[in-house]
Amino acid sequence: MAVRPLTIVVLLIAAGCGAKSELRRIAVPSAPDEMDAAVVRDGGSDGGSDAGEDAGSDTGADAGSDAGFDTGFDGGSDAGRDGGRDAGNDAAVVVSTIGCADGEREGFRDRARYPRIAACSGGWTRPGLAHPAAVTCDGQGGDDGPFPNGGTCGVSDLCAVGWHVCATPREVAASSPDGCAGSHDAADAFFATRISGPGCGVCATGTAPDCGAIDCRTDCAFTSVTVNDIFGCGTLGPPPDPGTCGPLDRFGTNLCSGLPSPWSCTDDGSGTHEAELVIKPGSGAGGVLCCRD
Repeated sequence: MAVRPLTIVVLLIAAGCGAKSELRRIAVPSAPDEMDAAVVRDGGSDGGSDAGEDAGSDTGADAGSDAGFDTGFDGGSDAGRDGGRDAGNDAAVVVSTIGCADGEREGFRDRARYPRIAACSGGWTRPGLAHPAAVTCDGQGGDDGPFPNGGTCGVSDLCAVGWHVCATPREVAASSPDGCAGSHDAADAFFATRISGPGCGVCATGTAPDCGAIDCRTDCAFTSVTVNDIFGCGTLGPPPDPGTCGPLDRFGTNLCSGLPSPWSCTDDGSGTHEAELVIKPGSGAGGVLCCRD
């Protein structure tokens, strides 16, 4: 009779130990200098979801406020949602110091000088820059990745985990000590951001919500209508309006005619939707600017 209580205690201890000893396998980068930290969490849906929700909402709110987007066009919300999801659900979160999904920067190559911005070359076939979107080829975009010509990738697939396509001129200015200068490391390239405008090479960085697609006004807010032209950094394309777009130094012009193939901005013929429809089914001539979350 004395054996049963002892057996029960041992079983309870074993069960308890089993519950505490669950292990998860994590992937460790091959080069230590390509990551800042690996955060390993041991189970617990409450802890993971809380951490993810907080990280996501904070990151999204901060980035969104700084960028000055209207609801639905917030680069921060995209970064915040993905950051929160990853922090809450993944066993390990590895933040790259390179910034490009394929592990190599083409512009802003000096990581010590530019720790928060990278120019990443590559292609994508899922249309559009203006609206934040989830990754569609598992974050494996880039000219040195498995889908150099775009595959099923969108622009978000070109940025590494912990990074996002830079949203506005203001975010680029905050991320780089000398604006677009570092993008010129890459010859014959253009690196796009999410910002667009009301035509005439003007960026929609104002506050007026009533602008049309071809108003050419300098006070326009970035909305679902002001998606005319694409803007960024590089050595291809003419300069945009410096007052609304600085420090960005290049834009695509009408139907991306200022950029070579494989840049393609074909729309309904109006030439006012480039930022919604742009694709780049090839690895040459640049890609996107990625900013750290």
